[in-house]
Amino acid sequence: MIEVRMITFQLTELCNNRCVYCYMGAPRIGIPRHLAAPDFLRITEVLRREVKPDMISLSGGEPALHPEFPRMVAIAREQFPGVRLHLQTNGRAFRDEKLCRLVWALGVDTITMSLQSHDPELDERADGIPGRFPEVVRALRNLVEAERRWLRPRLAVNITVSELNAHSVADTVEWLAGAGVRTVTANGMSPISAPSAPRALDERSLSGVFAAARRAATRRGVQFANLHSFTLCEYDGRLEGNDHYACGIGRRFVDVDAAGCLVTCLFVQDEDARRVGPILDGRPFAELWADPKMDGIRCGAALPSKCRGCAMLSECGGPCLGRDCAADAGSQIQIGIRPGGVC
Repeated sequence: MIEVRMITFQLTELCNNRCVYCYMGAPRIGIPRHLAAPDFLRITEVLRREVKPDMISLSGGEPALHPEFPRMVAIAREQFPGVRLHLQTNGRAFRDEKLCRLVWALGVDTITMSLQSHDPELDERADGIPGRFPEVVRALRNLVEAERRWLRPRLAVNITVSELNAHSVADTVEWLAGAGVRTVTANGMSPISAPSAPRALDERSLSGVFAAARRAATRRGVQFANLHSFTLCEYDGRLEGNDHYACGIGRRFVDVDAAGCLVTCLFVQDEDARRVGPILDGRPFAELWADPKMDGIRCGAALPSKCRGCAMLSECGGPCLGRDCAADAGSQIQIGIRPGGVC
């Protein structure tokens, strides 16, 4: 049995936002794909036999836009009883209070909702949909009330930090605390986002933003977690009290895309490099998990060239593979093979 922290299922590529920072805004998406419910059931049956996760995460796109969303949630709950069931969402669908009640009834344990700023103009610029902020506020109120009334789904709000909203992050944490949110997370923007995206912050600047956000959270009794993998050779975010979050792809995380394929990481843009193989092709999952693409990640072949041979690698764990490796010409994840030699 393969033990992992999380299996993420990309239920759909469809989304009702146009986030300027989103890694999913890549040319590979033409007509959005949905993971069909019958296939999802069979995939979960395969994984349940061979993988022991701590958490199941339903993602997108926007998962609530899947045409059979309630059925998909029900399948995940039934196939993994007793495992934490998580939903990643932009939140807009939850402006309908009935959806909050539905996910509670279906057994969703936790929800992470994205919001980029308490400033409506900034938030709408980041998410690319003018006029959406009132929907987000309504959804936020519904989800906070659902947690208060039924104790779940427990809500976390995630902020993706870039030059666009960096100055407002601490104030946004304060605003969220005032709205009743008890957990806030944050990550840096991926440099592999759309060309029109705002500039990503360097490690030192990002760490300072996180430290200010953590102080604001502490003042308001809110839990704050950093979800950005700092590379310790460039800047150790722990110097400012931030967590060290290491990439878990190929070790602690299993990612399944909307085509039903195991992928190295949903962040990696090149489909040939990203995709390992269909879970329903008849091979045991353990064989897919041992594929050279996955094995190359575990042995370090997929690390960017700056990391190989680094004395700090065992402590650091390397950077986010999607963020740093995909942009690095020396990374073997570009072509999905291991270089010669023994890992």
